[in-house]
Amino acid sequence: MQSEDTPDEAPTPEFADEFYHRGLRRKDAGEYALAVADFTEAVRLDGEHEDAYYSRGVCFFRMGDHRRALADFDAQLRLQPEHAEAVFNRGACWHAIGENAKALADFSEAIRLDPEDAASFAARGRQRYRLGQHAEAVEDLDNAIRLTEANGEHHYWRGLALHRLGDNRAAVAAFNEAVGKLPDLADAYFARGVARQNLDDHKQATEDFTRALGLEPEHQFAHYFRGQSWLHQEEYRLALADFTEAVRAHPEHEKSPDVHVNIGHAHAGLDEDEQAAERFRHAIRLGAKDADTCTAHATSLQKLGEHARAVKAFDRAIRLEPDVGWRYYQRAISLLELGKDRRVEADLRAAMRLDPEIRETLRANGTAEAFGL
Repeated sequence: MQSEDTPDEAPTPEFADEFYHRGLRRKDAGEYALAVADFTEAVRLDGEHEDAYYSRGVCFFRMGDHRRALADFDAQLRLQPEHAEAVFNRGACWHAIGENAKALADFSEAIRLDPEDAASFAARGRQRYRLGQHAEAVEDLDNAIRLTEANGEHHYWRGLALHRLGDNRAAVAAFNEAVGKLPDLADAYFARGVARQNLDDHKQATEDFTRALGLEPEHQFAHYFRGQSWLHQEEYRLALADFTEAVRAHPEHEKSPDVHVNIGHAHAGLDEDEQAAERFRHAIRLGAKDADTCTAHATSLQKLGEHARAVKAFDRAIRLEPDVGWRYYQRAISLLELGKDRRVEADLRAAMRLDPEIRETLRANGTAEAFGL
């Protein structure tokens, strides 16, 4: 007759350490709920079993229950205050629930306890980046890279911080390292593309956005940013296709005034002035009330022969930025079409005063003399 405890069936644990070790095996196997039950029994039998609190906290964290994980890491740290990994994991919990300042404090404490831990430097660097402390983030990520050079994510986050600091050349170098170590990281190509775009290297930026889309076809921003680079290369049809795809794949872009401004510029480049004017008008309605957008709207209306509306649009642009001579000159063209000679003269005078090139052009072609300027 077979005994109650067969060779295939381990006996039920009786002591705290037995529950703890079975919980470890279950945790390592990804059976987190069962592991939590074992660790709970371990701390019931031994209320000072710090390892059980810690391991149960890890399980809760992996299950997405960050509040209960926090409670366990706190319990573990009351028993063993110098436990660097528990402090680090508590910081990760604070980050997960949006308590960024508390997360930063814990990652700093983890570094104090273990100054050679690359993960703590990297986590604090990422946290500092999120908090806008970009120079400090670079310093932390430098330390993480010093300790684990092969980690491409450290280079990626360092590149993001350098970009925020306006050092786009250094950012490109950091993203080069990132994609060399993580060639399938779409965001690294995208971020390098943005940095190159800021350096006016639109050809290579376009290639980076294309690589990002090859890895992640539904990338939230790559189509839109590639469209911007196509605009700078005067590839208006390609730009329009990318902006259209960006809106199709991510309809939330439809609410962005900047998207409509860029679509308007693509239409304008294709001499599709009616569509351009409508896009600029829609962008202004959504909140793009800057002088450049008002000017673009005015120019499209002017090309359509709608000079009264163009004058009103130039009026708005000039109120916003009254020191740009070209806008007065353009408004003067529409005013001339409307037969408002007195205002034409005033605008030409303003244009000549603000822009020496316009002054020389008007004098050379006889316009200044014709208006007695």
